[in-house]
Amino acid sequence: MSISNYLRRFEYIHWLIKQQATGDCNEFAQKLGLCKRQLLNTLADLRAMGAPIAYSKSNNCYYYTHKWHPFTGLPPEDLNTVKGGGSYFKNIYRSAMTLHPTLLNLSNFC
Repeated sequence: MSISNYLRRFEYIHWLIKQQATGDCNEFAQKLGLCKRQLLNTLADLRAMGAPIAYSKSNNCYYYTHKWHPFTGLPPEDLNTVKGGGSYFKNIYRSAMTLHPTLLNLSNFC
């Protein structure tokens, strides 16, 4: 399976769990085009990555026990506070500009 298909499946699993629209294990596997064992292995992998997945017998679906973001493990509201290294690259650029100001002048390329 290609990485893009794997990520699409992963996003769909995340969406179904968030919506509590999975159904039981057999239904969930059928929605994903997987056998039951593949689904259980996938859920085990997600749990190993920190996904707080549980199953509700009364609602007959899988759900997250608390908010969780699939790629960071952080709740969505905390993602706004994460810095992505912008200051790190800004410092590198400043250092490079002091060493080679004419080579890195962007106006030369326009």
